[in-house]
Formats: sequence, C-alpha cells, structure tokens
Amino acid sequence: LLPVTLAVKKLSPSSIFVICADDDFMRGGNPGIAKAKEAARAVNGIVVTPKFPENRSEEMTDFNDMRKSAGLSEVHSCILRGVKNAKS
Repeated sequence: LLPVTLAVKKLSPSSIFVICADDDFMRGGNPGIAKAKEAARAVNGIVVTPKFPENRSEEMTDFNDMRKSAGLSEVHSCILRGVKNAKS
C-alpha cells in the first residue's frame, strides 16, 4: 500500500488521499489498519475504516464486506463521516 500511495502522490501532489482500510480485527496488530495509517501518514492523508455490527463474522473486514451486508449507501456514508471527522 505504501509504495502505491507514494507513487500516486507523485502523480497528483495536491490531492487529498483517503485510505479505506481493511479492519483485520482478528489478526494480531490489525495489519490492515496499521498499513493504512502508515500510508496515510506518508501523504498527510485520512484513514477510514468500515463499520460493522458488534456481532460481525470473522470474514467481515473490508468495505466490500460492508457493501454486501449494509449496502453501498452505508459505505458512502461511512467514508463521508470518516473524512468529515478527520477534518474537524
């Protein structure tokens, strides 16, 4: 993720980067969120994470899983909330 983020930053240096992290909540150190934070820090970007019910299955970790369970409008709202919260 980091090399791609840095490469895109070179192509579009004035862009605001929103990194949509995987929430690898069942893996030690949550590598999805850790790598997203690393990439966002490198480009002064924003990290957003998918939101799930507390009783989610182990397989529900990313925005595509969120889309399948809650719908595209919920994904859209989640990303917008994440960006708004990061800016305030």
